[in-house]
Amino acid sequence: MRYQKTHSDDIPELTRLWKQAFGDSDEDIARFFRDLFPAATGFAARDGERLAAMCFALPQQLSCGDTVLSAAYLYAVATDEGYRGQGLCRALLAFAEKELKKRGADAVLLVPADEGLAAMYERLGYHGPARIRKPSEAKEALGTAESVRPVEYAGLRETLLWDVPHVRYGKQLLEYEAGEAQLYALRLGAMPGCAAAVRQDDGTIRVDELLPDARFLPALAQAFGTGTYLLPQEPYAMCKWLMEPPAGWENIYLAFDFG
Repeated sequence: MRYQKTHSDDIPELTRLWKQAFGDSDEDIARFFRDLFPAATGFAARDGERLAAMCFALPQQLSCGDTVLSAAYLYAVATDEGYRGQGLCRALLAFAEKELKKRGADAVLLVPADEGLAAMYERLGYHGPARIRKPSEAKEALGTAESVRPVEYAGLRETLLWDVPHVRYGKQLLEYEAGEAQLYALRLGAMPGCAAAVRQDDGTIRVDELLPDARFLPALAQAFGTGTYLLPQEPYAMCKWLMEPPAGWENIYLAFDFG
């Protein structure tokens, strides 16, 4: 088995494995390779010429107060169904972590799709609360919700998260998120907030981020109306430090998992 970085020539094979593993639409997969793949680093396990496993590392910054660290978010970790149960995921992630550390990454982040995967990643050295969404009912609409551009959202978000260890998103990733959800500046009384959310086909509203906390759900309801909102209960990433972590950085606030 060979472990190596991917290139643009590999996109057809990567697309095949992506569809097999996640079942996403051709449009969504193509959007990733068009908008994010150029800045990402792809890693692959190959059995001869056949792609057996893959993952992508998106460059990110971690921030809290005046401290800024380098990180990578591991995305679309997948193993071909014919190669599962052979430890390829463990070996591929070890290869990716080694390469990312060479590039100066201080930490590696990921968001598992379910609790079973969370337990597996914990055995590989990743720690953090399991990320789940739970329904909450917005019974009233209060305050204001104003649609904003990614650059405006970024500034408001950084203000609200100034003293919280968090992922700082650049323009490219926020524009990618804006292709999935609407971005809002919120206000409840004199307090500012922000949110990223989208109405799903079943009428529920998927909330990718709501700051500073769930108290601002009535303000978001000014945009979508009352009803059922799926809120992230633990908006954190699982994290594996490649260095000695700073004090107080036990949990890294992530919000967007781009899933």
